[in-house]
Amino acid sequence: MKQYPNKDNPLKPKIRRVRKYIGYAATYEDAVLMLAEYNANPIDLNYKDLTFEELFNIFWKTKVGTVSKSWETSFLSAFRAMESLHKEKINDLKTADFERLFAETDKNYPTMRKMKILLNQMFDYADSHDMLYKNYTHYISLQKYAGKNPNSIKRDIFTKSDIKKLWKISDDMFNSIIIILIYTGLRISELFDLTRDNVHLDEKYFDIRESKTDAGIRLVPLHESIIPFVKKWYDEGNTYLIFNARGNQMKYRDYRDTYWDRTMEELNLGEHKPHDTRHTFVSLLQSSGCDERILKKIVGHKGQMDFTLKVYTKYEMDKLLEEVNKIKI
Repeated sequence: MKQYPNKDNPLKPKIRRVRKYIGYAATYEDAVLMLAEYNANPIDLNYKDLTFEELFNIFWKTKVGTVSKSWETSFLSAFRAMESLHKEKINDLKTADFERLFAETDKNYPTMRKMKILLNQMFDYADSHDMLYKNYTHYISLQKYAGKNPNSIKRDIFTKSDIKKLWKISDDMFNSIIIILIYTGLRISELFDLTRDNVHLDEKYFDIRESKTDAGIRLVPLHESIIPFVKKWYDEGNTYLIFNARGNQMKYRDYRDTYWDRTMEELNLGEHKPHDTRHTFVSLLQSSGCDERILKKIVGHKGQMDFTLKVYTKYEMDKLLEEVNKIKI
């Protein structure tokens, strides 16, 4: 209930019922099911659209200062390893989503255990504070990954033959995303977080403002061959450089399910993950004779030269562009 001034009788304010929406459904039957689910397990509707990243930030505040520094480091590393979930709504995440997270990760078993611990604690917290319809994290089993050896992780890269196949279908805007990733070395989350304000076509670079690491905040030079693709996306005028068919920010899961897996299958390229584009870019730069310090600066690895200054002179950017344009397919 909410009170409003009553002009006719100031001493007796008007009272109106304030309604909150639990969601939207495509059909009447879906709406009935949604209402039944809510009535069976009501949540605080202020949190119904809470994302994984937002939940972590709330949960993190309860942990800082109460656990050891080593645990803080472990929590942060585990969170970063789950970047594919960061923009997902917690109430949309089901057992299949968590199973896919662990099936696709390139992390070793000890790290996977830390990821599961963090998931359990985050979602238990959400459940206890009426943020969550149902907690699916307790159905996660890592038993089949117990022998996963960090030294046996295979880093697959796209061959030049693979890349040529991808070029042949790159007229499709959504297929061009793969080419952009291969020629920039961006993490897929970095690309999907890019807004048009972060794209500098005249100067030929991306300004990465959001990354999973501090070292990831950087300027990324654009290879001459991908500028037409970037311009095509840019000229669409969306807030985000890359967006989905509905005009919203592209999310990892939508992209993987709708575009990436289909393309890999159609071109018979095997079971590549989007992160393989980053390994491919590093391999291509190394093959072109790129200086290791410059390579680190471009991809955002720790130890890059003069990065603590966060300053790029025109000479430095010209040098980065020169190095990245040595990539030839």
